[in-house]
Amino acid sequence: MRQDCLQTANTLNLTPFTLHLNMGTLIEIIGWIGSVLIVGAYYFNINGKLKATSPLYIWSNLFGGLFFVVNTWYHHAFPSAVVNIIWVVIAANALFKKK
Repeated sequence: MRQDCLQTANTLNLTPFTLHLNMGTLIEIIGWIGSVLIVGAYYFNINGKLKATSPLYIWSNLFGGLFFVVNTWYHHAFPSAVVNIIWVVIAANALFKKK
């Protein structure tokens, strides 16, 4: 079984460097999804289509913030990561207040 996995990895030319690039790509995708969630929620809120108290707005901000935390932490952008952790705490607090 292990031999088959190694042979498949060799056939696909998978190296630790390739896997790192794939992880980097995943982190970038997560960051872009976070961006779309936060900016999208803000856009709909500003245009009167989504109230700031609506669960969709709050969940979009919570997940967008979490995705930004992952992305900024990966890039060692710690001040941005801290801002996004606070962003997530605020969104989580709003969700718990609604219950």
